[in-house]
Amino acid sequence: MKKFTKIITVILVMALCLFTPGTPVAVNGLLKLAPAETTANNFTAPTQKSNVFNTEAVETYDLANWSKPSNSYLASQQVTAENNASFHEEYPYTTLSNANIVNRSPYVITTNTLNMPARGCYTTNAITLPANGYYLITVEYCLQEQVDKNGVSNNTTDTNAFGTFNLKYNFNGSSHKRAISLQDAGWHSATFYVQTDLLETASVTPELYFGSDEQNALGAIYFDKFTVTAINQDKFTTAVFNGNDLKVTPNTYLNFSQANQ
Repeated sequence: MKKFTKIITVILVMALCLFTPGTPVAVNGLLKLAPAETTANNFTAPTQKSNVFNTEAVETYDLANWSKPSNSYLASQQVTAENNASFHEEYPYTTLSNANIVNRSPYVITTNTLNMPARGCYTTNAITLPANGYYLITVEYCLQEQVDKNGVSNNTTDTNAFGTFNLKYNFNGSSHKRAISLQDAGWHSATFYVQTDLLETASVTPELYFGSDEQNALGAIYFDKFTVTAINQDKFTTAVFNGNDLKVTPNTYLNFSQANQ
């Protein structure tokens, strides 16, 4: 009887150690944070080459590895304070000022021909998100109009500077796309909120457009700090919902478990 009681005591102590608040618990192969850790974002980033997340993580993608626009009326490159130069001598203010790229090394897509609107994007291979997970897919961007030496803008209602953040994915054998229009001046961020199915992974393909896949633009757009962040359910719920109501724009919330396609 004493031996049985001792065994039961050991089992209870082990259980308390395993499930004490603040201890990460592995569920279905994906690391979940216990309640005491919900205020921290101390994730271990997976390798970037695989485009697959197998733990909770923050992953920052370098657009240098992405496909670039092929439109001959567009120029694209990484911009730093050292190489922040005009793409055309008559339009020296298409680029951002150095003050706007302090501590940044963004990638620009800009029209390189006078008064010639165009469109194109940076894109990469599909990113695989593990099942039973919650993810924020975010890009920072900044718009710049095309102006001449005198500061006169060539942008009009039909040819303004704007961008689009597309997220493509498949569901039940069909292709789908969500889009966020990027139209605010200055540095801003745009985010998709993605919940994957309990059992199945999800693959998403981002496209960072100057203009859109259907409409040209004139000027330039700068993209910086494209990230995918895996967070726990509590953080996701706080970011996305106010009770049962969405706090975010419906088009930016993608729930594979409910198939809100």
